[in-house]
Amino acid sequence: MSNILITGSGGGIGTALAKAFLREGHNLLLHYRNRTCDLESEHKYSNQVVEYVKGDLRNPEIVYRVVSQAQDFGVNVLVNNAAVHWVDDFANKDRIAILSEMHINAVVPILLVNGLWDNLSKNGRGLIVNINSLAGKFGSQGESVYCASKHALSGFSKALRFDGTSKSIRVLNVILGAAQTTMSNGREDFDKLIDPDELAETIVQLCKVRETLNIDEVVITRRNY
Repeated sequence: MSNILITGSGGGIGTALAKAFLREGHNLLLHYRNRTCDLESEHKYSNQVVEYVKGDLRNPEIVYRVVSQAQDFGVNVLVNNAAVHWVDDFANKDRIAILSEMHINAVVPILLVNGLWDNLSKNGRGLIVNINSLAGKFGSQGESVYCASKHALSGFSKALRFDGTSKSIRVLNVILGAAQTTMSNGREDFDKLIDPDELAETIVQLCKVRETLNIDEVVITRRNY
């Protein structure tokens, strides 16, 4: 059983991950900004611990609060899922939007890992899961800042493995295609995008400790176009 912190658990992939990890018997600390995920049906008859921490991660004080509560919770698995995404021509980007995308998508994961490093290095079972995007591998129209933030997350994941190896901390960079979440609302092909529940089940399986192998990075794309 692991003690898992999931950021951005109030909907979409975050909620799906929370439910999937709960079904596997883990304890959860769930960060959310506006709404909590409903786990009553999964948690009603279990003896697992589920706690919540609320706040906007753009506020440094909230980041420190999450770290403090996660330390007390004994977190040994960190899932950096919280993200923001705005499609717009770069010429129209204002400074606040640029800072928000870079901060939530790239800086916050770094701060959380830094604050929880000692927890993650205990007992040789630490795991960091960075929920990334194809924007972390490629460029695309209208997503210049988002791509920059996700490329930064990929670079952080790759370099962090060197630091984590001596501490037995695994780092998994999950690069995703578009999923059926609020980020993709309005797309004409929404029904063809990745199902969050199917995605979450797959990620949970990827997180399991293997005897002779380690998964550093995985690319998950949709099947239907």
